[in-house]
Amino acid sequence: MPKKSRKEQPIDLTSFFVEEKEEVPKPSKTAEERDVSEAARRVESYIKTNRTVLKSTLYKWAVKNNISPQELYLSLKQLIKEGKIKKIFDHAREEIAYMYV
Repeated sequence: MPKKSRKEQPIDLTSFFVEEKEEVPKPSKTAEERDVSEAARRVESYIKTNRTVLKSTLYKWAVKNNISPQELYLSLKQLIKEGKIKKIFDHAREEIAYMYV
C-alpha cells in the first residue's frame, strides 16, 4: 500500500511572537449584571430605611427575599464603591455593620 504524501507547513521558531488580536464586541449588561443591579437597588433601599444594619441581619433579610449570597456580596461591594453605604464595625455588638451615607 502506497504511503500518502503530506505536505507539512514549515515551522517558524518565532511564530509565537506574533499575536493575533481578535476584537470581541463588549456585550451590553448580562443577565447576571442586571440581577446584581436589581439586588443592589433592593439592598440599598433596605439599608436606607434602617440606616445601620448588622451583617447577620442583612444576610437573613437577603435569604428571605431570595437574594443569593453572591448577589448580596456583589451588591454590597458595588454600593461601597459608589459611596452610598459604608462598612463599619459596631463595637457594642461586636459585629460588622453597613451604614447608609
